[in-house]
Amino acid sequence: MNQGLVYATFIEVELKSERERRTYLDSRGASLVTTSGSLVTLLAAVGAFVMRGDGYTLPALARFPLLLTLFSFVAAAAFGVTATWMHKHQVADVRDLNNMRTSHWKDDPIDSRSVVTELNVGTIGSLRRRNNRKASWLLAGLIAQVIALFGLASVIGIAVWAWSPTAVPAPSQMPSPVVVRSSTSTSSPTPHTP
Repeated sequence: MNQGLVYATFIEVELKSERERRTYLDSRGASLVTTSGSLVTLLAAVGAFVMRGDGYTLPALARFPLLLTLFSFVAAAAFGVTATWMHKHQVADVRDLNNMRTSHWKDDPIDSRSVVTELNVGTIGSLRRRNNRKASWLLAGLIAQVIALFGLASVIGIAVWAWSPTAVPAPSQMPSPVVVRSSTSTSSPTPHTP
């Protein structure tokens, strides 16, 4: 009577594992969307700060990495959204479930276990294919996020390298002050310039 019990138990564990994997991949995809969205917002805030009109202009060399960063963060978020889409997967048909409780209710336990195991194997195969797709989208999103971070580091590095504070002239380069000498004469004082 225990025929196939070990296999059936193993297959049930695999099914549970694949369902947990789907949940994990969905949460990772949501995290990817949240992180990338936050970083795009931060990038937009930095862009607004840079473009506020106080005379600072982003070096031309930093424009390509900035666009690459923006595109990569948006792509990472899009990959995360795609990874979290609910995909259809194979489950036991309702007619099969109804047949189990009606016409097959008195089937032999070994035969019943075999039928249930067959249905579980179909679900596992379907879930695994969908989960592998989700994992591929997540990997693409993580790669896009890494590219974006390198692009952002490049933009910051170029901006810092090109930045120079307003130069304060050395004392020897400062203009001489206008000196007014008073005289006893009735003529008006004249400025003296060296």
